[in-house]
Amino acid sequence: MIAHQKMGSYTKEDYYATPEGERVELVRGLFRNMAAPGLTHQRISMHLSTVINNHIREKGLQCEVFAAPFDVDFSETEERDTILQPDISVICDQDKLTRRGCMGAPDFIIEISSPGYFDYDNGEKRDIYRRAGVKEYWIVDPAKEKILVYLFHTDREEELRDSDIFLYGMKDMVPVHICENFTIDFADFDLQG
Repeated sequence: MIAHQKMGSYTKEDYYATPEGERVELVRGLFRNMAAPGLTHQRISMHLSTVINNHIREKGLQCEVFAAPFDVDFSETEERDTILQPDISVICDQDKLTRRGCMGAPDFIIEISSPGYFDYDNGEKRDIYRRAGVKEYWIVDPAKEKILVYLFHTDREEELRDSDIFLYGMKDMVPVHICENFTIDFADFDLQG
């Protein structure tokens, strides 16, 4: 928990000065505390990261997969400093990678929604990702056994269309749109064992 609050906005420098192990995101100049992920969250994250990374390696794609905690700086497209830690980020433009993380939009982001976080993932975070230029965004909600998929336009000002939003169940085959002929079979997930 952030020990102090100051008047006005926090900056990237404040964010990078937080104590080691502090779980926060910087959202438009304000700190937002993050809960530690639970067992199901971690299992999904590991499985998805592995499946995506294996596909990228098999196809020889010039992309990298990063799991949280991994800083992604969205400050260029927000009115105040914004650094988030998506659960999974896929970055295909190596020029965006720095020693601190990623500067700008990953190509593909997955959030695994913890209880009480769905509205944040499907509201504020979704809008930040869309404005920044993320191409594909998934929200995996284990509690509701749903996967919500958004495909964002290159024209960031264009409104979302129903045809760009897909809903799947936790036993479905879910296509990854940023990669040709790549589908993730959620029926393969063993969330109980």
